[in-house]
This record gives sequence, structure tokens and C-alpha cells, in this order.
Amino acid sequence: MLNANKFTPKEFEQAISSNQFTVNEVATAIKNNIPNEYIFALMKQVPALDAMPLYEENSVLYNMADIAVSQFNLPLVKALQQLGVTPTNRPGLFTGLDVAIVNLPRSGNLTPAPLDAKHTQMLDYLTEQGYKAHSGNANDDLNGKGVSFVSDFIYQQGAYINGQENPEQYAYFSPIGKIDNATLPQVTEPDSSEISQFLQEIQLKKEELDSYSSNCSQLPKELFAAQKLIQDRDAYAKVREIEKEYGSNFEDVLQDIDPVLVNYWWNTLAGRTSSDRSDNVFREYLAKKEFKKALEYSQTTPLNQTETNVLFIRLLENPYDLVPIWNSRTLPVPPKDLVRLSWFPLKKWQELAQLGFDFSITDIRGRDVYIQAASSSVEVVQFLIDNKIPTVPSKLGVDILDLALEQSYTQGELSPMIPLALQLVEKIEPNHLSRVARLKTFYPEVYQQLVQLNPALKPAEGTELNHYIFNNH
Repeated sequence: MLNANKFTPKEFEQAISSNQFTVNEVATAIKNNIPNEYIFALMKQVPALDAMPLYEENSVLYNMADIAVSQFNLPLVKALQQLGVTPTNRPGLFTGLDVAIVNLPRSGNLTPAPLDAKHTQMLDYLTEQGYKAHSGNANDDLNGKGVSFVSDFIYQQGAYINGQENPEQYAYFSPIGKIDNATLPQVTEPDSSEISQFLQEIQLKKEELDSYSSNCSQLPKELFAAQKLIQDRDAYAKVREIEKEYGSNFEDVLQDIDPVLVNYWWNTLAGRTSSDRSDNVFREYLAKKEFKKALEYSQTTPLNQTETNVLFIRLLENPYDLVPIWNSRTLPVPPKDLVRLSWFPLKKWQELAQLGFDFSITDIRGRDVYIQAASSSVEVVQFLIDNKIPTVPSKLGVDILDLALEQSYTQGELSPMIPLALQLVEKIEPNHLSRVARLKTFYPEVYQQLVQLNPALKPAEGTELNHYIFNNH
């Protein structure tokens, strides 16, 4: 299956014509994005198209249509419907719309990323077909409202769209028909049959689990309270409160409270930004791997923000062909963010450097590569220092010392990033000292090691502990 497209569709059809296959081979092809013309040929050799695949290890997808939905392959969903195989529609369990929603790309936690046409086309199609989605508790707060989707029977998490932070997505998702997650199968007239007894046992187990879940849901709050930390949800509420109170200069206020809040604000802005999904010549060149045309385009036409973001993401996947295009841009604009670099090991950073990629870039918020490097490894940070890549530690948002101190706290030992971070910071700031005070309170041995490295890190008596933790997303 994985080598199917090494054949032409006709050759592939001939090669498999004397074989029979199961839905598991089709599931493999769908999950690995084999072109549909090969999948259609394969389906002709499957005797039982409506069977349940064993392919999915951690989920309960019942048929190939569910798997096609999870990959947002609408032409395949429609082809399967013609053959009598439709996405699952079991209120109280899960529906095809649940499958689509839990597989949407995320911009962080449960928040969906900006949707591409293939996502909205699938969601619109399922809605038109009468599918609804299981709903969590819709959250109404003082600053806005949100819509939540979750199915207890699907392994992956659902989605939460905050109306205040992401009004466009809220407007899109709100009209979707919702099913109360409490709509579970019930034994209407208990009897002595095995099925009846089984359902009663399941109900008792669910009630026990609900009790455990209720207790467990309090544990994160209690843990954060014990550490004098504030959870993400409350941190975002604090950002909105400061924005409303201080107006134009509120980012400086956030920085003074804790630089982490500035990063939370930037995450909020990213959630409000929608990408240009219209047809585009440059993106088409990249998709078709017409790199010579893409190079000529970038040399003569300034790339807009969406084109720049797409090129940056793709060059990380194919640096050999795309770094020259990136370097040749006329009137270049910075990419939206640099987060994907944090996924790369040292070898990948070195490969990019050898191909001429300039690591002195910043994103649209002025953030440089050091935070991403620190999220990758000590070796990557050392690589940047050795190559004299500049950084501006005094800028808004967290810096590498904030991150190294948080690593020391979360790991309970002195981060090897600390000595490198101390080389890069210009001065010790109040936010650094509040993180050191946290180490002093919870890990005194780590604190002693730290102040031996640099006595200037010793906080004054009564220094308040930081209350927010940085999430690099």
C-alpha cells in the first residue's frame, strides 16, 4: 500500500487484480494519504467494504467512512456512501461529526487552528447530511462565551472555541447541532438476559468512573494552588482583564506582572488571525513542486503573510529545495511564529545552516530562535552561540533565562541551559528573581547551585514567587 503511487493507477489496478484485500489495507492507504484513484482501485478488491477495521489501536472508528472523515477526505466519503458505507451516527456514542472535530488541527490545547477548505467542506457536508456532534458543557464567563465539543467514546480530545478570543470560529461552530453527552444507552426494561446484565454493569462502572472523575478534576486545581501557580484558563482571563483596564500600553503592564502573560496575549492574537485560503499562484507552485517558478515568483513579487508562513513551514520539511527560495524573497516579511523549530534536533539545525538559512530571523512579534532552541536541546543553544546568532533578551515576552529557570523547577534539578542563558541575558530582571524565589521555596538545593553560578540571582527577602508557567505553543 505504501508504495502504491510508484505505479501508475492503471499499473496498480493490474497488479492487484488477482488479489483480495480487507478493510485494514484500505485503512492503511487512507491514513497514509495514498491518492484516491489508488484507493478506489483497491476497494474493488475488498469483499466486505462495511466491515470494522482493526487498524485503529486507540479509537473506536467503526468503518472506512469514519477513517476517511478523520483524514478529511470528502471525495472518498462520498464514494463510500454510494457503496452503502456511511460515517457512524450513534447519538450517545459518537458520530461522524465528532470524528471530524476531534481530528481538526490545533493551535494549542483544545483550540482549533485556522481551518483549511478541506476541513470546512467536510464539516459542512456532515452537517448537511444531518449529523450532530456531542457537546461538552458550554462555558459562559464574565468576558465571553464558548462552545465545547467532546465525545466520551472517542480516544482523542474534543475542541473548545472561546467566543471572546476567536469570534470567527465561534460564529462558525455555534450553529452546529449538538447532542448532550449524557445521552447514553439505557436499559429500559431490565431482564435476566446477558445483554441486559452487561448494560447494567456498564452503567454501574460509568457511575463509579464519574465519581472518580469528579474527584480527579479537582486534583489539578489543588496541585496548582499548592504550588501557588495559576492555571492557563485563569491566566488568559487575567490578560483580557489587563487589556480592558489599561488600553494601548497594556503589553508593558503584562510584562511587568510576568512576561509569560505577554506570550499568552500573543497566543490570543494568533487565535484571532485567519489565514488567506483563496487560490494562490505561489502556494500552487509549492504544492506542485514547481520550485523554479516559485523561485522566480519570490524574486519579483513580495510574499504576503500567508505565503510567507506556508513557505517557512514547507522549507523545514524540504530545506534543500526551499531555502534558496526563502533567501531570495524580495521585501521579506517575518513568519507568523518559529515554533516548529523547537521540534528539530541539532542535526536538522545544522543542515539548515549548511544550506544557508539565516537563524537571525524573528517572527512577527519580534521573537528570535533562542526560545525554540531552548525547547529543543542545550546542544542547539550552544550551536547558536557558537555561530554568533544574536538575541535581544530585553524584548517583550519570556527570554531564555525565564525558560531555563522554569525547566529547573519542573525537572527538580538545575537545568544545563542555565549557564548558556546567563551568557545571553543583559541583566537579571524581576521576573527572573521571582522564578529563583520559587526554586528557593521548593528546591533549596537547586537554588544553592544556582546562586553559586551567579550570586546576582539571589532574590531579596520577601520576593514574590511567579504565578504563571510558560507554554511554548
